[in-house]
Amino acid sequence: MQQRNFEEILTVIARKHHSTVDDVRREMEIALQEGLSNPDPDIRAQWARIPSKGPTPTLEELVTYIAAKIS
Repeated sequence: MQQRNFEEILTVIARKHHSTVDDVRREMEIALQEGLSNPDPDIRAQWARIPSKGPTPTLEELVTYIAAKIS
């Protein structure tokens, strides 16, 4: 997913929820970190399947992965 497309997605979400892009990004980051820290081995295995360039997926990588799974 291109950075511009991701920013557009965040903008749409922010507008829909009467929020800001920064707030949406911050809430998504919190949810990402909470998910990654889940101690359940099955959940951790699911997170490990998400392709990422670093040790953990970025928001963009997560959204790209989810979008590919649902389309």
